[in-house]
Amino acid sequence: LQPGRYVLRQAYLHPVFSQSLLVPVDSDAERQTLELLLTVQKTLYGEGIAIAIAKPLHDLMTEAGEPYRPDFVLYPYRRGALMQPGHCLVVETMGFADADYRDRKARTHQRMQELGEVMALDFSRRVTGDLLREYQFAILNACEKLSKRPILKRSITQAR
Repeated sequence: LQPGRYVLRQAYLHPVFSQSLLVPVDSDAERQTLELLLTVQKTLYGEGIAIAIAKPLHDLMTEAGEPYRPDFVLYPYRRGALMQPGHCLVVETMGFADADYRDRKARTHQRMQELGEVMALDFSRRVTGDLLREYQFAILNACEKLSKRPILKRSITQAR
């Protein structure tokens, strides 16, 4: 190998939200979830409330040492703020309806509750505009609790 030359030894590809927002997503349902979260984030920002959206890339651990990895974690953003257990909203994308999957997720969601409220968005059923609006308002209301500030209940779709 000549000095200044590199050899690719290993590569890893993962789907991302978009070409301009390189957030890894595991499915199209997760992509839709992130789109909802970004819409809510924009609406809240218009109300003067900053909410950070985290996409953990590695497992987190419970106090008992059990691993889990949430799809997304929302928390009030302040300069230098980190996720504080008990002050977060965990948003999980539920992509399948089978019983084994749901049972595994239920056990994992129990671990995630150390971070805060766990909200599971069911994308295993037919996704309609009404369902997406229902999810947006549920996330908005949960963020209102997180921020401890009332949020004007204007239509979230206006933020798009």
